Amino acid sequence: VWASSAKQLVRWRPGAGPEHRTLFAKPNTNDGIASVILPGLTAVVCCRGDDKQLTTVRDLPGGALRHALPVRASEARFLTAGRDGAWVATVAPRPDDRRVRVWDAAAGRERFTAEFAARVGGLASAPDGRTLAVGVSDIGRGAHNGIALLDPDTGDQSAVLLTKRRGVMALAYSADGKTLAAGFGGRVQVWDVPRRRLVRTIDGFEQT
Repeated sequence: VWASSAKQLVRWRPGAGPEHRTLFAKPNTNDGIASVILPGLTAVVCCRGDDKQLTTVRDLPGGALRHALPVRASEARFLTAGRDGAWVATVAPRPDDRRVRVWDAAAGRERFTAEFAARVGGLASAPDGRTLAVGVSDIGRGAHNGIALLDPDTGDQSAVLLTKRRGVMALAYSADGKTLAAGFGGRVQVWDVPRRRLVRTIDGFEQT
């Protein structure tokens, strides 16, 4: 089990006590303001909170540095990454929360910026890394609520899944990439991605 805080990344082995936990050694102990572990547990993308102010892609379980991007912890309100960390997508806090920036991790530079009509409420990468899902939340009006599906290489938009009056708060793909779940206050929509069709709505979750 991996967990992150403002100071460190920690690994616990199931069934072991605190004495068996593994911490990344310095200078990595400020990684973890925001982090995402990639499918297959091969790498973690995390933001530093120290004077270097970088977003890094690191191997798991050892923590060796793969790539570093000029994205500060304060600029990554939402964070996701493609397969093997080839690209990283970030969304900044207000007033820039309508903008998604996608980075080429190996090159250390921005690929493109995508602008939306309302604030972005979540990001998710398809397991194969070929699609970036962007949840848009148009609070109060609802006209622009939906999930935009982007090509992370070019920024081209292939589809928008309309969630109607629901502003997206969280996104998650299934392991095969064919199903996408979108979370709202008290509700989850389950989408068939290839068919661009809503297949199920689950109610009854506690609103926060």
